[in-house]
Amino acid sequence: MSNFDNRRILIVDDNAAIHADFKKILAAKAEDDGALAASEDALFGSDEPAAGKAAVEGPNYELAFALQGQEALASVEAARKAGLPFALAFVDMRMPPGWDGVETIQRLWQAEPDLQVVVCTAFSDYTWPEMVDKLGRSDRLLILKKPFDAVEVAQLASALTEKWNVTMTERAHLERVQKAEMQARAYASSLETVNRALETSWAKADAEIKGHRRMLLRAADELLTPALSVVADSLASADVRADVEAFELASQSARNLAHALEQFIALSRINGASTPPSVKPLDAPALLAQVVAGLDPLRRARLRVDTSHAPAVDALNSNPEQLATALRELVDNALRCSGQREVLLRVEASPSDARNDACVAFVVEDSGPGLPRDALKRLFEPFSHAPVEGAPDAGAGLGLALAKRIAESLGGGLSYEPSDSGGSRFKLRLPTG
Repeated sequence: MSNFDNRRILIVDDNAAIHADFKKILAAKAEDDGALAASEDALFGSDEPAAGKAAVEGPNYELAFALQGQEALASVEAARKAGLPFALAFVDMRMPPGWDGVETIQRLWQAEPDLQVVVCTAFSDYTWPEMVDKLGRSDRLLILKKPFDAVEVAQLASALTEKWNVTMTERAHLERVQKAEMQARAYASSLETVNRALETSWAKADAEIKGHRRMLLRAADELLTPALSVVADSLASADVRADVEAFELASQSARNLAHALEQFIALSRINGASTPPSVKPLDAPALLAQVVAGLDPLRRARLRVDTSHAPAVDALNSNPEQLATALRELVDNALRCSGQREVLLRVEASPSDARNDACVAFVVEDSGPGLPRDALKRLFEPFSHAPVEGAPDAGAGLGLALAKRIAESLGGGLSYEPSDSGGSRFKLRLPTG
């Protein structure tokens, strides 16, 4: 914080000799001012002769003089305009033929409201109540009785100029604080404006995303119905005996298209859901039986189900429809990657340990060739086709992504690890309780 150091003093008196007295008291150095030193000795006491005292640097006052009130007002106005205001004025009470001291002070305060004033008077034309009535009660006004005492003049000059400097310093500090507060308020207001703009932009973007999602879902729904119709018509009208291989290829392609559309719709609905799915007590063995029943006989024959370690019926609360969808996707992925080899589907209750809470785990394990290391990073991303030896049909690349999103929406997770036989093991965990 910068400090003011204004020592400019105006002497207003119609007697030039008084000007010289003030100059002697306030402008002279201590070693040249015997009268001031003697007055200090008399006031404070001293065992050392005044002549033997070391020189003492007092405040460096800058003095200006005026013989009449009009001249004093002109000096104050000029100083203020120049940016060099007076801190203090000594004003004589009687200055004929012009303004007296009271009128002069009134005019000076109109031009310089912060000016400190000392009224110099021997006998006054005004009583103190009359002076207060004209000038008002103010901490900027003091009275100095004639004849002057050099120490009193020096003390008044020092105290009142310092008061002016402290007042200006504190005022400047307050203005800086207020300016900083205004800047902070403006910054906060701008942040609030930016936040509102961001919220508006976010709401607009969110509405556009939801609109695009609705459009895609509508498009997928519109495509799914014809695809299923194509499958049904092909099965009903095709001459299987004419070209069995072509018929099987066409019907499988149609089924793959329908399945891909179903996966896309399910994944889009989960990603756009604003509330978690409803849950209820779930019978794990019955759910696995439902998943197996949905397979064709050839694929069903390759699936081995293990429910020997299944949890109690009331141990798991979940959404059976979505969980069945996730398990079907995992089983379908395992069957495609295993060629003609067996796939294991089991459910087990896992107690809590130092790393995991108690859960129910659904494990799908194949005996295929496994996955290359570089495929693991994008394993659960939509439309990710991990190359698997012996399984050229990788599907649409949505099955694992859909299963993982379902597991997460149910409060659990889906992980991958190599199986003991070198194939792949997917474990879908759901919390119990």
